[in-house]
Amino acid sequence: MKIRTDLPDDFYDNGFTRETDPFGKSDLAERLTKLYGNLAHGTVSILDGRWGIGKTVFARQWQHHLESRGIPCIYFDAFAADYVESPFRAVASAFVRAAKDAKQPGDARYDRFLTATAKTLKIIAAPIAKMAVKAATLGIVGSIEIDGLKKAADDVPSGFGDISEEAVKAMLEEQAGDEASFAELRKSLADLPELLAKKLDDQGRTGEDIEAGSRSLVVIIDELDRCRPDFALGVMEVLKHFFRAERVHFVLVTNLNHLLLSVQKRYGVGDAAGEYLQKFYDFIIQFEGQQLESHITSAGLHAERLLKTMLVGADTASGSDFVNVVVQVVDAFDLSLRQAERVVINVVLAQIDFDSKSVLFGLHVALLTALKAVDPAAFSNIKRSQVDHVRLRQFVDNGKWSGQFNGEKVLRSVRYYSDPNINLTDPEFQRFSPSLPKGIHDRLGVLPYLANNVIDRFG
Repeated sequence: MKIRTDLPDDFYDNGFTRETDPFGKSDLAERLTKLYGNLAHGTVSILDGRWGIGKTVFARQWQHHLESRGIPCIYFDAFAADYVESPFRAVASAFVRAAKDAKQPGDARYDRFLTATAKTLKIIAAPIAKMAVKAATLGIVGSIEIDGLKKAADDVPSGFGDISEEAVKAMLEEQAGDEASFAELRKSLADLPELLAKKLDDQGRTGEDIEAGSRSLVVIIDELDRCRPDFALGVMEVLKHFFRAERVHFVLVTNLNHLLLSVQKRYGVGDAAGEYLQKFYDFIIQFEGQQLESHITSAGLHAERLLKTMLVGADTASGSDFVNVVVQVVDAFDLSLRQAERVVINVVLAQIDFDSKSVLFGLHVALLTALKAVDPAAFSNIKRSQVDHVRLRQFVDNGKWSGQFNGEKVLRSVRYYSDPNINLTDPEFQRFSPSLPKGIHDRLGVLPYLANNVIDRFG
């Protein structure tokens, strides 16, 4: 028995094939590739989707898809660089690594980019260094000196008019020099698409429809929603101020709602968080979508594939029914891929506990796992044997059950195990009577048993 299926090491290198694209994302990849291959100016976009919906797998596969068509791509895991204090340094390092790997003998484009990046980083770091020196100084002087420094600081505004004209000119010249350095960085950045594409040319992966001098560079910045808020927003800010260039496209793979929370936490702007974020991107790409050729969602397809690999007896008639039940639950509540995996793992582990591989208990394990994801408070109440049958019935009613799966049957079984007021002599409930786990003699104890001893026993 398996409870996990790991992707092979070369999974991403294969791009989108029949075996590696079970969710039908190759069409999205092709459309995005065409879009970024034809945009003449640089852009910042957001690939938006819930956590655990498969965005990272898509991004890594899309990187290969782009490169196989002669479009250079840099993949940057923002969360892996979250420990770096400077967002500029973290983003610049991703460019430097890619450019260094692609540079050719005698090609000055890499050196120009590295020099411009170093100048910009020095300018950005200078105020931080000055602050660090001041902090260190304050650490070794006494209270009298600190009081003197505070007094001097208070006197600065009143004495500002006494600054010499030469000093003001020097400040303006320094600012102009900084802006020139930033412009040089953007100019050198615009050379990178051709530099990185040269490496693809050497490997024979250049698309026939891409003319020299019209290359685009796609930079995928992933896991931004997992970063600490100040770092995530810092990345977006440095893209806007320093890295915007012709034919350089940044695709931020993230959960937009979580980014909005980061803005609210950092700036306290409340409902204006969305308006604040809009100045950092050009458009949004929605990652999730219903399969056109099937009523099964991506998560349902994922659950089906996992169950057929992991479930004992999945290829039998009863096993097929078991798989269908679980997939229907995953689809009904629009679970993410990660949530679907948790449902599958709990169902597979539940087989260990039951002598009878009952489809019925597979249904309830799947339902309770979905309930834990969608309504954690209701799940906690069930664990404490405080089953609110009305709330549970509303949860089932809210599921989008497909026509081939009778939601009324689900509701009937839920009522049997949760509603103390049903008529047990009613024929529609009598078939459930013998279906009790070992050691459980009360039908109302079944759901708390499954919640505690199956779902939460295995985490």
